[in-house]
Amino acid sequence: ELALDYLISHQRPNGDLYYRADGSVQPTFLWYYSHGLASIALCEAYGMSRDRQLQRPAQLALDFIMNSQEPDLGGWRYGPQFGSDTSVSGWQLMALKSGDLRFLLTDDSAGTLAYARRTADEALASRLDPADGSPPVDTVATFVEAWVRLPLFGAIPDAALGMEARRRGSAPGLAASR
Repeated sequence: ELALDYLISHQRPNGDLYYRADGSVQPTFLWYYSHGLASIALCEAYGMSRDRQLQRPAQLALDFIMNSQEPDLGGWRYGPQFGSDTSVSGWQLMALKSGDLRFLLTDDSAGTLAYARRTADEALASRLDPADGSPPVDTVATFVEAWVRLPLFGAIPDAALGMEARRRGSAPGLAASR
């Protein structure tokens, strides 16, 4: 309860949950990591308790995420509408999914699912068919990118299907899932 009170008391009117304990207002690369994780905490707390006092702060946190999505690339980086980074975006996507599961309002008009699918496909493809000709690499990161993030949004990345087909020896390239 104290942790939730702390988050809510430091939330800005626009929904931003980033707070620097040193009092500085200068954002750092931690800004969006912190906001994504704190948003997940608020959404999950609201979902478990159905405490009406948590609904508005959780919704504001999600609104901040949706309003700060990079309009062209579709993801998030270290500041609002500034670039797209896989790890930062992953936390924002998880927060949006947490809110969606808690019946909070999330909006896919900016193409959140399309962004999630495209970036996972690109990440997997670069590991399966590296442009530099090096042997394909299956890593834990590949597994996490494909099988944790996207299934939460009801999708399987094309490249992940291609990876499985390659393991079976039935496809020379990437398989399509559509």
